[in-house]
Amino acid sequence: MSGFRAEAVAPQRLRVSWQAQPSRFSGYRLAYRRVVEGQERAWSQDEIKEGSTAAYDLLPLEPNWTYELRLQGQSGSKYGPFTESIQVTMPPLRAVECDTFPKAKAPKSEVPLREAYPNMVVDAYGKEMTLIEAQMLPQEGWFSGSGYIRLAFTANLRSLVHFEKLYINEHRQAVRGMIHFARRPVPPVPVPEEESTKPEEETPAPINPSARWPGVVFHNEILRYEGFAIDSIAYDEGSGGWRIYHSGGELLSETSLPALLTNGEAEAVVVEDSGGDQWVVHQDGQVEEVKGGGIRPGENNGSTTPTSADITLLREAIRQLRASYPDERLDSLRRAYEEQTRMFSDQMVRQGQEILNRLGFSGIRLPSSNAPIPDSVQVYLLWQGESSEPLPPPVRQSAQPWQQTRQQYHLARIIEVLARPGYPEADYQLLSTTLQVQEQSYETYLAQARAQGLSEQVIIQALGKALLQWMEPLINKH
Repeated sequence: MSGFRAEAVAPQRLRVSWQAQPSRFSGYRLAYRRVVEGQERAWSQDEIKEGSTAAYDLLPLEPNWTYELRLQGQSGSKYGPFTESIQVTMPPLRAVECDTFPKAKAPKSEVPLREAYPNMVVDAYGKEMTLIEAQMLPQEGWFSGSGYIRLAFTANLRSLVHFEKLYINEHRQAVRGMIHFARRPVPPVPVPEEESTKPEEETPAPINPSARWPGVVFHNEILRYEGFAIDSIAYDEGSGGWRIYHSGGELLSETSLPALLTNGEAEAVVVEDSGGDQWVVHQDGQVEEVKGGGIRPGENNGSTTPTSADITLLREAIRQLRASYPDERLDSLRRAYEEQTRMFSDQMVRQGQEILNRLGFSGIRLPSSNAPIPDSVQVYLLWQGESSEPLPPPVRQSAQPWQQTRQQYHLARIIEVLARPGYPEADYQLLSTTLQVQEQSYETYLAQARAQGLSEQVIIQALGKALLQWMEPLINKH
């Protein structure tokens, strides 16, 4: 993974970027944590599900704090090694002075706009509004229609707006009239990739390890060396280890290979350099070079389809999780979530309208106080991303229980769906292929647990914990 960097673009927003490698990775995992002297804090993680993604905005963070970040690539259900950690210190909040807020530009002309058309950009009281449609009213210069406004806090997310009577002058400035946010946000627009004159790199055909090396058990992870072009790998009988030679003659003594090949779990390990070439290192010291790579040891590695007994264990783990969320508790969580959503939405819309007015956007109107939660979230992010003020106590106090109840409710809903009697067997099998149990694949964990003589209940409890971890990114998507 190369080009990994981060930049604080606002007191509570961090922009992380890297060199995307869609031919190698199907996604990425960004790990971050706040740096506190004398403390080893736990890592938080965000899942990025597109291999072509090369940038990501992390928010809301705490101003004036230092954050540590690292990134790893994902290939299928497997993750590669993390990059070296980097640290970024967030800037402080600015002092709150009314005069520091941006003001809407003063209109330079009262001469009416003669014509409006789709994709025209209009200065909507200090914000760029792109027209979707616009109809000229009988009075010259007045228009009705719709468009979208891009707010800084949402990066690529567009907010749909509409107007019934808006006066636009010859300089494409909205001078009079109201602009209203619509009920539903517009989906993000994909950022077009920059054109490149470089020829497209061919993706090597995947190699099935079990077909090419029948009977050989491969380590599930590829040992990657970013920024290191390997010339050759040789077994050193004297030390019982391997030596990796750089193309420029540099020697690297590899210390992790012996541990991977002597713990009894693997008979071969795939090593990959920065150019994508691979080497198969065998337990007996034999080394095979595979130009262009293409070996995916975590896929088609001789593993069998989960047996009915394996799926029965998974079903039982889900059933026990469902027992923690009976229908009565699920209904109670739903009612609490709906009530707290209304309260939170009401407060956010009121506070958000005050902010828009103070920022000079009094011509933009948010929906009424019974707005759905997407509008509330947009206002919440608007506050975090574009205002230098802290969240007011009433909103801060209601945000925390709303977030907690929201997570609990969505967790219960996912469990309820998985536990339904008619849930397809094929979907359980698919779930088992993506599940990581104690940092191992589902099948590997079951094989080891049975070899150790662990009881079914101990195995089921471990599966339950793994399922909860698997559900975390699903909850965050709701």
